[in-house]
Amino acid sequence: MAPACSLGFYSPQPCQLPSLNRAANVEALVHLLQGLCEKASRLEGADPARAAAVMRDLGMCLGSLEHHGYEPLERVPQLEPVLRRLGERTGLPPRDTLLHYSVWNPPGDRLRTYPGLPDEEQLIQSVRLAIPPLESAITRLAELHEVPVRAPDFVPLCTQVLEGLRQLVESIAHAHRHVSPHVFATELRSYYDPILIGGTPYLGPGAVEMPLFVLEHLPWGSSSKEARYLAFKERYVPYILPELRALYRRHVGRPSLVDRVLEEVHALEEPDDAARAGVDTLRWQTSALGVNQALPRLKRRCHPDTCLGDNRCHRVVGP
Repeated sequence: MAPACSLGFYSPQPCQLPSLNRAANVEALVHLLQGLCEKASRLEGADPARAAAVMRDLGMCLGSLEHHGYEPLERVPQLEPVLRRLGERTGLPPRDTLLHYSVWNPPGDRLRTYPGLPDEEQLIQSVRLAIPPLESAITRLAELHEVPVRAPDFVPLCTQVLEGLRQLVESIAHAHRHVSPHVFATELRSYYDPILIGGTPYLGPGAVEMPLFVLEHLPWGSSSKEARYLAFKERYVPYILPELRALYRRHVGRPSLVDRVLEEVHALEEPDDAARAGVDTLRWQTSALGVNQALPRLKRRCHPDTCLGDNRCHRVVGP
């Protein structure tokens, strides 16, 4: 689906919403949402990008009413079939998600915000910085599943994953530098609360909807049978892009990348330099992901004489 950020839908300009929220003008918010709902109901056959833009703008009003203590669909019940059609058109839930609020939100004067605080703009920017390298790292991890550990491409692909993780950390640091925890907790958080649609709660835009669980799923998580972890992943699968959802599903129940690499290395009588380089780079990558339970198994096979209890004791080949 093409980015929806260039497709406007608000009428009047989106700068109206922050002033309504600051004034807590609920009736004006309801009137705005009713007008947008009527406009959206007349859109037939909208392409996915247009549908995403419409959902984004409707969603800003949904979160605003929820922030002020009102269930949006109790005030504008005719919105439910509109939201469901838009969700079906985009392959996403019947409300706005983190994607709508961030990477599908136009920059500059047309940026959609709730109260319009500088912290909110920086929060949106931090997600914009995070999503592309995160999706790139996930794509490279999927490719690694098809590449033998001793192949020439294995270490470079691991290195590309590490670069994506480095950029992801930079985006998190951006949020820490520019978004006050106090402002987030007292001024922003409640805009992202769930809303009820047909009695079912749907999450609002939030960091939990970033596909970080897919980033864990590919190197090691697909092998986990732990019920709470499986339930955690399943809860957020609907909120990620359909193509990432399909990638996640393809690897459910399959051996993880760590398991597959270990099987390859165990099949060797003695790991050679190529195998050690691949395992060490993968170990460095899983360490960056915080996948500590996978590390001892990788270390024991290729470096049995090193200290298993302390990462500092293990040499790293590659990055």
